[in-house]
Amino acid sequence: MDYRELPVITDEQMNRRLAQARAYTLVLLKTTPETFKAESRPIIREHGRRNMALHAHGTLPRGMPRHRWQRGSGHRNLRGRD
Repeated sequence: MDYRELPVITDEQMNRRLAQARAYTLVLLKTTPETFKAESRPIIREHGRRNMALHAHGTLPRGMPRHRWQRGSGHRNLRGRD
């Protein structure tokens, strides 16, 4: 990415966005060997369904699923790449 292509953000724009900012809590879940067992998948899927329902309700602003099921797939950064 060429950062020279980014738009210029004025102080007025920054102040407007910052005035709308809200505090959030971020929870990162660590995988364990139990995560990759077949019997864990339905539990994780229903947890994801609950997160989607909370998001649809407006209670959960952001949800970021783990991209892959295999071990050692690395952590995801906010741009969605390993």
